[in-house]
Amino acid sequence: MKKLMGLICVGVALIIVMTSCACENVSGNGPVAKEKSFKDVVDQFVEAIDNRDKEAVFEMFSEYVREKDKDLNKQINRLFKVYKGPTTEWYYDEMLSGEYTQEHKTQERAVSNIFPLVSNGQYYWCSLQLVQSNEKDSSKVGIKEVSFFTAEDYYVFCNENKEYKNKLGLAVYAEEKLDFPVCCIGSQPYDYNTTSTLVNKSAVSGFFRVSRDFEKFKDRFGKPRAVESSINCFYEMFQENEEKRYLELNIDEDTGEIITADVLNSFEVIENLLDNRKKETQ
Repeated sequence: MKKLMGLICVGVALIIVMTSCACENVSGNGPVAKEKSFKDVVDQFVEAIDNRDKEAVFEMFSEYVREKDKDLNKQINRLFKVYKGPTTEWYYDEMLSGEYTQEHKTQERAVSNIFPLVSNGQYYWCSLQLVQSNEKDSSKVGIKEVSFFTAEDYYVFCNENKEYKNKLGLAVYAEEKLDFPVCCIGSQPYDYNTTSTLVNKSAVSGFFRVSRDFEKFKDRFGKPRAVESSINCFYEMFQENEEKRYLELNIDEDTGEIITADVLNSFEVIENLLDNRKKETQ
């Protein structure tokens, strides 16, 4: 379910960042190109933000965007106000969204991704589209669109179907105020219950040796920290190597049996505590 939510959230977010090309590990239509590394561009973009280098951020957008987006400088100032930096880490899963397009005899390749960033213990999300090449108009090569979200705004965007207007250039969203904390688990935002206790991996593994009943699991370990649905939830585990760890459980709705148990950090799956792959019968 977590992965499904991520795909839905990314899919909706691409309404904001309309993709039009391919590169690296790209899911989309058309050939794969390597004109400009998405990761390198994001590294440069994040470095420019951390350095409070307004000119460097401005120049990373394509010449076409710089001319068309009359609000760009204002939004860069807003970004610096919302995002204090420095960035301690950012993460993307290397599967970029993109497709190859041809309009009016102009061939263009672009890629995009949505990724979390961490600064001063706070999470933010950034959706960035990069035009890698345009055979007829080189002024369009560069960053085309960036949507920058606080954790609260991205949570609302993903879970409450709030519409955000498409905007060429930069848009910073920092309006939402929620009455609960938002955490990042597996690169997705979740409503976080801070009163639940931490669980121990060895204790969980020991429990699974005798039972997979979710009600018994809750009796033993308490209620989850974050709930996505009646069949998917998260517990926080004790840290490993000073890094947060979470346990994601998927539950069979009919039997109440735990069918998968994955350990994650804030960005990705680390290991599986249950192996539920069924052998196919010939």
